[in-house]
Amino acid sequence: MVTSAALWRYASDYLPSFLQRAAKADTPAPPEVILSMHGSNTTGAQLAGSLAEAFLKRGGAQAVTTVPDAHADEYSVVATPPGDNRPKAIEIQAHGSATAFTDAAAGKADI
Repeated sequence: MVTSAALWRYASDYLPSFLQRAAKADTPAPPEVILSMHGSNTTGAQLAGSLAEAFLKRGGAQAVTTVPDAHADEYSVVATPPGDNRPKAIEIQAHGSATAFTDAAAGKADI
C-alpha cells in the first residue's frame, strides 16, 4: 500500500528534476559560431553580412537571418544548414580596421 507521505516524497523528489529537463528540452541550442569576422565598420555595415549570407545559402541553408547583438556594431548571420539540427552563425564585429589586427592576433577573430 502506498501512503500519501510516500507519494508526496516521490513527487517532491521527481517533479523538480522533471521540470528542469522539460525546460532544457524547450530551450533551443545557441548557434555555433563557425566564423568570426572583425574589423572595418565600413565593410562590416553591409558587405560582410551579405558575404556571410551568400556563404550560408551556398551551403544549402534556406532561412538565413541577421541577429543584432547588444552592441551597435556587432551582429551575427544565422542559419541552419540542411541535415543539421543546430544553427550556425557567422559573427561580425565592425569596430574599425585596427580591431581586425588586434583581434586576429589575440585569437578572437578568424578574418
